[in-house]
Amino acid sequence: MMGAPDEPDPDNFDANCDGIDGDRSKALFVADDGIDSQPGTAEQPMRTISAALMRAMSMGKTQILVSRGMYTEANTVSLVAGVGIFGGYDRRAMWTRGAGQSILVGARVALEGRVLRNPTRIGRIEVRSADAMMPGQASIALRAIDAPSIEVFDGAILSAGRGAPGANGTAGENGGDGAPGGAGGAGANDNENAPGNGGAPGINAACPMANGGEGGGGGRAPRFTGISGGNSTAGSQGGIGGMTGGCTPMPGNAGTSAATDGAVGVAGMGGASIGVLDAMTGEYTAATGTAGRDGVPGAGGGGGGGSSGQTSTLCIDGSGNGGGGGGAGGCGGTGGRGGSGGGASIGVLAIRSALTLRGITIATGGGGAGGAAGNGGNGGAAGTGGTPGTASATEIGNGGRGGDGRRGGAGGPGGGGGGGPSLGVWVDGMGRPTIEGVNYRLGMPGVGGTSAAAGPSEGRRGESTNVYPM
Repeated sequence: MMGAPDEPDPDNFDANCDGIDGDRSKALFVADDGIDSQPGTAEQPMRTISAALMRAMSMGKTQILVSRGMYTEANTVSLVAGVGIFGGYDRRAMWTRGAGQSILVGARVALEGRVLRNPTRIGRIEVRSADAMMPGQASIALRAIDAPSIEVFDGAILSAGRGAPGANGTAGENGGDGAPGGAGGAGANDNENAPGNGGAPGINAACPMANGGEGGGGGRAPRFTGISGGNSTAGSQGGIGGMTGGCTPMPGNAGTSAATDGAVGVAGMGGASIGVLDAMTGEYTAATGTAGRDGVPGAGGGGGGGSSGQTSTLCIDGSGNGGGGGGAGGCGGTGGRGGSGGGASIGVLAIRSALTLRGITIATGGGGAGGAAGNGGNGGAAGTGGTPGTASATEIGNGGRGGDGRRGGAGGPGGGGGGGPSLGVWVDGMGRPTIEGVNYRLGMPGVGGTSAAAGPSEGRRGESTNVYPM
């Protein structure tokens, strides 16, 4: 009947008798041989859906009628409240409507509706989002945010591309090497006031906890007892200085070497099976593995004790040899970084949007693989203990040798990134979509990233389900 409302419908019924399924007076026409500068009539159609939506908003049109063909959009197509998009028309056959495919090939997020309150319908058109390219990015066919009035129906196809794989984590840095302890100075067998100095401690400027102990100086008048070596920063004991022994040489005791290498850093944890959604922007953040912990520095050695001096009416007074400085330990290697998570492939992302999905197909290309974790850096090498003073050892005794430091612990490997999920519909916030007669074709979720530590450090395989959460 002339003048009757005529919204494009699954039965292709021309309710207002204007020759098409739809209302010519309320429609803009789009064809693959159209030109966007044309008026958008059936005789002079436009070329892109995005341009037609913008013009419909300015002209008060409510229907975009799309001929069969392929329509490539470089940027996300933003829906306009109250303006429907309907495919399956054939401009070469007087805009009759059938089963012909109208395909929108879009950006990484192909179609988006934000804050739409008026009924906004999408029918008999296929929407394909591009594969995501940047590490961990998602591909989304339709993203609805605060848009409960959207209805997708009548054989439409929402097809998401592949989520991008995650980036591999970087390896940790090697720990700095510890310096050797300094040599003990020479004493004098005929001078009671010229003892050998203790050797300088081995230093590791990058991690002072690994510094060695200072060597003890030789004995001198009036006490003639050798000075004990200093403890290392980590507590390795310095050697005790030689006691006064008259004309008998009393050597200093060696400093204690550190007992074990520094502990290896704890490995990171693998990324989860699904990342985090920003409920305001609609952006997906992939599930990255955590970094491994840094290795523990190796302890430095204690300083060697100085030898005693000699004093007696039967021998020439002398002063002792210095003990060697303790060697510094190596720094721990830094932990490896976690692999970043794989990107998601999402057919419909509904944030606070109780939209309607009826009689359509939702497909996903599959989630991206999680990135492999970086290995931890090697621990730094240890410095050796310093040599003692040895002048006239038979008369005043040798100083004690400095204790050796120990190697730093390797950094822990990071955790592998979680695999990207493959989800038909992801629902977030208040309101559940109405879902009736939907056919799902989901690609495989992404595999988790590997880690040298294996076990819990491996990334989890991505989530895969028709509607998430269930």
